[in-house]
Amino acid sequence: MGIKKLDHVNIRTPHLEATIAFYSDVLGMRAGLPLGMEGEITDAAWIYDDSGAAALHLGRAGMLYPGDTEVAPPAEPGSAMVHHVAFDCDDHAGVLGKLEAAGVEHFRNDMIAFGLRQIFARDPNGVLVELNFR
Repeated sequence: MGIKKLDHVNIRTPHLEATIAFYSDVLGMRAGLPLGMEGEITDAAWIYDDSGAAALHLGRAGMLYPGDTEVAPPAEPGSAMVHHVAFDCDDHAGVLGKLEAAGVEHFRNDMIAFGLRQIFARDPNGVLVELNFR
């Protein structure tokens, strides 16, 4: 048995709306209700990649999750609960333009020897987002 791929990352946040907006409006991912939930997005959302996979699960800080025996730990910017999330991307110029238009601070790292261009930005929770373009 081996690990085949990352399934998803869960971020618990006191900034749910801003986090949804960052991943959907700025990075162009699709936000939706978690599987099995109905109604409006109020306490949780899943963020889908281009393949339709729920790459990120977002939940409001303090919300109980299945398996939690106590109140969920607080999620504070810089808490290091999640250091970074990396995405395989395309359209470097388009993504860079969206980040700049939204006023999102970012930095670039080009690793020419590896054929890799990277953009790094922080979401509203302080989670570092690594955007990889091959």
